[in-house]
Amino acid sequence: MKSHTKKSGILALSLLALIITLMIVMIPKAYWQAGHAFWSHGTYHPFWSITVPRVLLALMAGLMLAVSGYLLQTTLKNPLADSGILGVNAGASFGAVCALLLPSWFGWSISTESALVSFSMLGGLLATLPILVISQLAGASLTLLTGVAMTAIIGALSSALIFTIGQGKTDLALQWMAGGLYGRGWEQIGYLLPWFIATLVFVALVFVPLKWVRYDDSVLRGIGIKGPKLRMLLLVGTALITAPAVSAVGPIGFVGLVIPHMARMLTNNEPLHSLLTTMLLGSVFLASSDWLARTLLFPTEIPAGVITALCGVPFFLFLLRRNS
Repeated sequence: MKSHTKKSGILALSLLALIITLMIVMIPKAYWQAGHAFWSHGTYHPFWSITVPRVLLALMAGLMLAVSGYLLQTTLKNPLADSGILGVNAGASFGAVCALLLPSWFGWSISTESALVSFSMLGGLLATLPILVISQLAGASLTLLTGVAMTAIIGALSSALIFTIGQGKTDLALQWMAGGLYGRGWEQIGYLLPWFIATLVFVALVFVPLKWVRYDDSVLRGIGIKGPKLRMLLLVGTALITAPAVSAVGPIGFVGLVIPHMARMLTNNEPLHSLLTTMLLGSVFLASSDWLARTLLFPTEIPAGVITALCGVPFFLFLLRRNS
């Protein structure tokens, strides 16, 4: 069994390296020349100015969303948990709505882009506070129910805000809440990159404790580990992973729910390989969904969140039936 999963992991990494190599080789020479002009002189080129940062952003955000789902499902011992359970998606959406509507309403002198990033990040983190408190006072089941309740309440507040002081920006707010990478560029890459690196470091540091959190508190106490504090650490880390990703690409759903399960199926639930496969599949899934969103109805663009939902709902129904 272990040799099989090891071979599967090596095969997946080899396939990824082959795909990256083919992509680099297939880029026309003219594009490389345009890339040199872009990086040297800032010359605009659609491929380097729009396509490349968009793909990179999808790869980073997809990995972060998938990892957050993996951490939540493991920590809460619930196969149906994802970032929406913590209220991060709803909180970030509410923050984004505030960023789009409140500055013009109150006459604040702040750019929409700066407000969007900071408000959605802050909203995502603040929304997790009640869930984190409940996680220390009650069990995992009540934590999940609190997350569902917070998501419903914050979603209602966002809708109320949109339809009361929308001032012609209703379409823009609803578009952001649908989730997608339209209009994203190198500015979002620069913002998300430190959080992406921090995510990789955090995952490396908590991989061993992540194995312990599977056990009951009585077992953990026997080896000198405080289960509630360990779960709190993992939940806080998950919130800090999810909030930047959601603030960069919107509340894209089903990445954190579906991808970890697919990874476990492919690797026979071997911890290390399932985590690495989750990271790889999360990146590929969101990047592929964004490509489909751009090309299916070209020149009209579908929000990437719609594509992930269409792909994720059937798998979600399969999980419900499997765990019922």
